[in-house]
Amino acid sequence: MTAAPSSAASADGNGLSVLAGAVSSDLRTPLHSVQGFLELLGMSGLSPAQRDTFDFVMRDTEALVRTADRLLLLCQLLAGERQARDQPFNTAELLGHATASVLSDVHVVLDRDVPATLSGDATSIRQLLEELLENACAHTPGRVTLGVETTGPVRDGTVPLRFSVADDGPGLPDRQLAFLRAGVSARPPAGFGLYLVKHIVAGLGGDISVERPPRSQSRVCADLTLALTWEDGHLGEPVGRALATGRPLAVLVVEDNMVNLALAQRQLRALGHEPHTTTGGEHGVAAALAGDFDVILMDRHLPDLDGVCAARRIRGAEAAAGRGRTPIFAVTADATSRNREECLAAGMDRFLTKPLDLEALRAALDQILAPPAERPEEDVVEPGALRRLASRLGAPDMVAELAHVFLTELPGRRLRLQHAVRAACPVDIEQAAEALGSHSAVVGAHRLADLCRTIADAAAVGDLRTAHERIPQLRLTCRRTAAAITAEIDAAA
Repeated sequence: MTAAPSSAASADGNGLSVLAGAVSSDLRTPLHSVQGFLELLGMSGLSPAQRDTFDFVMRDTEALVRTADRLLLLCQLLAGERQARDQPFNTAELLGHATASVLSDVHVVLDRDVPATLSGDATSIRQLLEELLENACAHTPGRVTLGVETTGPVRDGTVPLRFSVADDGPGLPDRQLAFLRAGVSARPPAGFGLYLVKHIVAGLGGDISVERPPRSQSRVCADLTLALTWEDGHLGEPVGRALATGRPLAVLVVEDNMVNLALAQRQLRALGHEPHTTTGGEHGVAAALAGDFDVILMDRHLPDLDGVCAARRIRGAEAAAGRGRTPIFAVTADATSRNREECLAAGMDRFLTKPLDLEALRAALDQILAPPAERPEEDVVEPGALRRLASRLGAPDMVAELAHVFLTELPGRRLRLQHAVRAACPVDIEQAAEALGSHSAVVGAHRLADLCRTIADAAAVGDLRTAHERIPQLRLTCRRTAAAITAEIDAAA
């Protein structure tokens, strides 16, 4: 009789694992396929009436995809299958991704003593902040502030940090505040957002608390301890070889599902790359070894030879022949940690969930094929613009502070514009481009301001293809702008 609770717990865990697999393969996969084809449809010439219908369908599809992603994450956390994946990340970039996930404008406060780069489970931290921001924006029409501050000294290569989300509206309802203050096993209120928050924080080994600071109705804080990293981080995403050299990448896609295969082909062509396809693991190995590909997108589950075995064969043949490693991305609907570990252990370089949206695919290709750091263009920022701005404000010693504010807000503003382009909404594109452009013009980033003006003008006349085609240039220009401003501040120090 004493074994019954353990057996029940084991059964619950197994049931949650089965549910997580079903959500991943039976819900997320078709939803992501629909979203992927909608993104491609949005790039085509639609009439005004078709555009209105498209906007409604796209927004609802994105909401369904997000719900499926959150449900999968919760199942993984409850089943104990979500394992921390520590990696170096840029602090400001992570905050930018989090703020870009909500429609409301979020004020970011990043203390100067917070390290520019950290090491930790960036994916879980971003998901935590997105949930807190979404919940805060839903309960207040006022200002929402996302902050990061240190709460103690550096010890043994780690730093204690407090991530907080505050609002100046009516604040969280009493039942939600009570739930956050209770233990992790407390019964959640309606919805599972805060329930998910508590389990994410617990999985990160942190603590969650709620405060009532002055001029704020509620402030939810997550205290985490993260490792320092000495890698040279930078604002903005790396620029892939396709953008650096001007030539398309040769991408081998190994996929047996015809819908996913067609979607991958169209997405790669939309990104300017050359897709080459095969539908089986055996053929995939043969094609990989016979051809000269820049990257391989390998399905995990194939009918003859699965992706893990195929990757092992490719790595073995490469080693025997003394040839270089071709990057292999595992592409699968099974997002469990066990599957991820198997793929990486087989020699794959990256683990992606399918089907991919355009930005996720672009980011994956960019990061794995990033060239060495390049020198920023000398004229990307008007020399002395920050000093003149500080003088006009009557505070010539505020140059570094103004640069810090600009660099902190830049990732979020850029990502907000990218998300608007992805959603193919002309009004949102125009507003986001104008906001980023004016933000850039103030600090003398004239090249970025001009590019934003081009995107805004294109959106104003319904030219979404031009707006979409300018995104790679936008990301590159943001990176160079951040590097130029950082170099100017370092030189003045």
